[in-house]
Amino acid sequence: MKPHRAFFVAGVAIPFLLRVVAPDKMPWWPDAISLGLAFGFTAAVIAWKTPKDREIERRVWNTVKELVRDRRSH
Repeated sequence: MKPHRAFFVAGVAIPFLLRVVAPDKMPWWPDAISLGLAFGFTAAVIAWKTPKDREIERRVWNTVKELVRDRRSH
């Protein structure tokens, strides 16, 4: 999921649904807005970081494979 979509889902849709489900328990300000910002920011960071983690994993595995091949050739 792209970071902006993750922010929208976690930062706008989820708090809005929580507000609709329990309007007496959660006022718009500061609860729904602060939860939305926190959820949205966290989701965007996770969505942004995931492809980078995959790239790092790929590089680590490629390095390990090269080391194994290098040892076998000696």
